[in-house]
Amino acid sequence: MAEQDEVPARLFDNTMTLEWIVLVEDFPGKAKERYETRPLHVNHIVPKTDPQTGVYNMGGIILSEAPAMGEPLKISGVAAVIKAATREDVMNEIKQDPYYVKGIWDPST
Repeated sequence: MAEQDEVPARLFDNTMTLEWIVLVEDFPGKAKERYETRPLHVNHIVPKTDPQTGVYNMGGIILSEAPAMGEPLKISGVAAVIKAATREDVMNEIKQDPYYVKGIWDPST
């Protein structure tokens, strides 16, 4: 291997904050509860999206199929990027969300 092709190993240390891609499915039949809980979820998430101090880099819904014009969205879960040092920290963040607390998110997914 040529010298310019050599890349030093990137080593983890416990001062690094990782970015975790998180996919959480909704329990089936929870569309109404999701809709009713959305204001609580938004109030919970918005303060955590600050680029400097926030926990969430991005997030959004997962659709089970593409919507047709005028039809309701068929939401099946959420995708997010969460900044945390450990998987346990990620799970603790998920468990604070109103969608989790109200039994909409399936934590086994």
